[in-house]
Order: sequence, then structure tokens, then C-alpha cells
Amino acid sequence: MSSGESEKSNASGASKFKRLTRLWRQPASQDVISANVGENVRNVVVGKNIIQIGSLKIPWLLAVALATGIVAAVVALIWIGVNAQRVTQFVMAPTPTPTVTATPIPTATPEPDRMDGSFNIAVADFGEITATGVVSNSQDGHVLSAWVYNALVQSYQSNPATQQLGQVEIWSDSTTIADKNQPLGSLASASAAERRDLAAALAERINATMIIYGAIDSRVSPADLWLEFYVAPDLQRTLDPAVGRHNLGGPIGVALPVEATDPLASVALSSSLSTRTSLLFWLTTGMTYDLLGRNEDALHSFQQANQTLDSATDQSGRDLVQFFMGRQYLIMQQLDEAAAAYQQALVDNTDYARAKIGLGGVYFARAQLQPGDKPTAASEQNLKLALQTYGEAQALAQADGDPLIIAIARLALASTYRLQGQSDYLENDLSAAQQALTQAIAEIESLLPQLEQAEEYQLLGQAYESLGAAHLQLSDVVRQLGHADDRRTHLRAAVDAFDNCIEQGERAPLDQVLVEKIIKNSCQIYRNIAQKALEEPGE
Repeated sequence: MSSGESEKSNASGASKFKRLTRLWRQPASQDVISANVGENVRNVVVGKNIIQIGSLKIPWLLAVALATGIVAAVVALIWIGVNAQRVTQFVMAPTPTPTVTATPIPTATPEPDRMDGSFNIAVADFGEITATGVVSNSQDGHVLSAWVYNALVQSYQSNPATQQLGQVEIWSDSTTIADKNQPLGSLASASAAERRDLAAALAERINATMIIYGAIDSRVSPADLWLEFYVAPDLQRTLDPAVGRHNLGGPIGVALPVEATDPLASVALSSSLSTRTSLLFWLTTGMTYDLLGRNEDALHSFQQANQTLDSATDQSGRDLVQFFMGRQYLIMQQLDEAAAAYQQALVDNTDYARAKIGLGGVYFARAQLQPGDKPTAASEQNLKLALQTYGEAQALAQADGDPLIIAIARLALASTYRLQGQSDYLENDLSAAQQALTQAIAEIESLLPQLEQAEEYQLLGQAYESLGAAHLQLSDVVRQLGHADDRRTHLRAAVDAFDNCIEQGERAPLDQVLVEKIIKNSCQIYRNIAQKALEEPGE
């Protein structure tokens, strides 16, 4: 497997990349959007004033359904009955011996058990790509996967700081786990895009936050071990490029066959794999702290990952660590530090689409206006930089082939066009405002089929929200230009867009970011504004 294949795999179909709806979502202490475009979507200039809507914090979901509680109670009783040895956060209990009746009754295949921790990690077996290009399960892949699992569990057990993280579950096929009634298997494909889709499906099936997986490429000698992980949308703030597939550094040379009793007998393999597993530990603790809204602790974890590389012989993966550091700085609105981290990630990996999206978010944040503000030379310059950077991010995402990152980059670019139109409007440059808002509308409308096909309901909600806001803004622009008929056309289009935004809540009712923040706190309010404008005399 070449690095180009790993990073620039063609998408096997956006339709496989479904939005996962979750039963829980933690609020952050600063509800800052990672791409930093969604908040300004909720600002619409009306009569030269910016109306801000969208500051509602994301609440915890209400208590889970009674039926779920009953199931949980039954599981708890079984757990006690078999004296399962669950050490602190980790599911490591032996499987209880089932009771066999004299006349067993055939039953349907049970539903797969689902993980229920505050952060759920599954380590799948690593597949092996043979000389003929066929991918299969292998003993070498199983041994190396088991080593990563055991090292990760030991890191959590030996670090006192993890006691504050709540329940972190880690699953693997290398050990018997009472909660896991079906194997994880390996993500057997020579295509990075197909492995990503398999990881997404596995995460949905078992409710995992992260799937760690890999592939041994034995077509070269020594063989290359590629480590990857997939982040489910549990972490997602609005337009968050952290979700999806990531490479955990470059390839690691592996002499096959791997010694089962001492898989790290090779000094080079021991050093590299130990470093990568340490990175996984700090990255997962950082993401868990982020979910808990503990931003400083999250940042500290990502900084620890960076320090791990400072002292390592193999420093591959620095771009990934810098990306997560930049993301956390951006969440905390430390924009200079965020920009520096993203720029360092791009020095290490010039084709890193996620880091480009993050850097565009920094420029976008600097360009945003508060109510009563007028555009300045600095805000205009940052707008230009945001447009340029998001455009570059879109090109990189297209080359990489990840449909979700492509969609995020395109929607971020469209939202920046809308912000440009708002800025031009405040400067009374109505022709420029009309042009920018029209560009935003065209970009969003061309993106909608992809999001619909992929069933990306939260992104669809955001897209319709931004589309409605652009039409609503444009209705006021054309009114001032003297085009009354066009005004009504844009007001009707705004109402339709906000209606479509609201409809996504019916398709994903458990997505609280979509339901509470995007729909209730934005689309419903702006729909009423647009509808009232349509009903005014003379309209």
C-alpha cells in the first residue's frame, strides 16, 4: 500500500457514509464550532442590524426510555451474578457459561451488544494484503491488534488521570468480554475508503466512538503496517472535521511472521508501535475530555501526545496531533495558537484537508462581526483568507476522496460566501452583496444531493439553515435594489429552506445538536421571520 493510496483513496460511495445518531451528547463549556462557520449562519442582517440567534447550550438528553432502564437493570443483575471482573473503566470480564436446557428452543440470532461507556473504543483485527492483492485475516494481524489493545488498556489502568474520565470501554477480539456477544472481525480491504466505510458500519453496529484498525501490506518486504482509526460523529460540533478516517502516522516496517509470544522482538517495531499506542491513549483521553466539556484537560492531553513525539525516535503522526491541538485551541477561541498548530500540521503534511478546514475556521472566526459592528480592513482581509483557505481545503478533500470532509469543506465555503454578502450589505455595496449571496446559494444547492444521498441529516439541517439565511438576506438586498418580485421569490425560498431544515429533525430525532440548536434555536425562528415578511401588506 502506498501512502498515496492510503491518503487519496477514491470514495466507494457517499451512500455508505451514514450519519450516526446517538442517544447521548455532552455539552462543551464553550459551544464553539470547529469549522467556525455555523454560528454566523444564525446571524442575519435585517435593517442594518445583526440579529444573533443560536447561543443555546446543548442540553443533556432527557432520561433514557423506561424500557432501556429495565434492560439495563437486567444486565446489571446478570453482571453481579457472574461476578464479572470489570476493572475500573474497562470491560475485561470472562463470558459467563450459559445454562443449557434439556430441550433447547431455537431462537433468532441475538442483536449485537452495544457499547455504553462515556467513550467507546473498539480495536479490530488487522487484515493482511497478500502478494496477489487479496485481503484476509491473518495470525500476524491478530497478534499485532491484540498487542495494541493490551497496551492501550494498560495505559488507561496505569494513568491516575483516567479515573476522572468516567467509563471508557475498550473492546477487542483478543480477549473474552462479557458484554460483547459478536466478534468485531477485521476490516478486510485493500482500499482505505472501503476500510473507512467498514469502520463506520462497525461503529454504528456496536455504538463505538472510535474504531482502531489497520492493514499489513505483505506485498513489500519488510511488510508495512498501516494504523488507522475512525471517529464517529459523537464528537461532532457543527462542521467538525475531526470525524471520519485518520491515518495514525506513516507505515511501520514489520518482519513477518510476527513472533506470537513476543510480537515486538524487533527493536524498530517495538519503538514505533509503542509510540503510536501512546498517541492513541492521549488522543482518546483528549477527545473524552472534550466530550465532557473539560477543554483545558483536553488540550493538555493533546499536548502530551505532542510531547510523546518529541522524545520518540519515530515522530510520524505529528500532523495529526497538531490538528487536534489546533482544533482544541479553536474551540477555546485561542485563535493565534490554533492558527499556529494548523499551520504546523500543514508543514508536516501539505495535503492535509482537515488542517486546511481548521485554518479556514480561524480566519472565519476573526472575520465574524458582532451586533452593531461595521466591517473593518482586518475583517475583510480575514474573509478573503477564509474564502481562499476553504477553497484550498475543498480541493484537497476532493483529492483525498472522503465524502464527509468534502461536504464539510464545501458547506464551510458556502457559509463564508454568505458572510461576505453580509459584510458587503453592511457596507452598502448591494451589487457585491447580491453576487456573494448568490454564490452561497449556488454552492449549497449543488451540495444538497450529496448530503441527501449520504443521509447526513445534521449537515442537511445546517445546509438548509444556511440556504434559508442566504435567501432571507438576499430578499432585503433585492428590495433595496427595487426588485419587489425577486424579494417575494427569495422570501418563499427562505421559508421552504427553513421548512426543509425542520424536516431533518423528524428524520434524526435523537440528534440534539440538530433538534435543539439548529432547528429550535434557528430554523424555526427565522422561518417565522420570513413568513411574516411575506404576509406584510404589499408583499
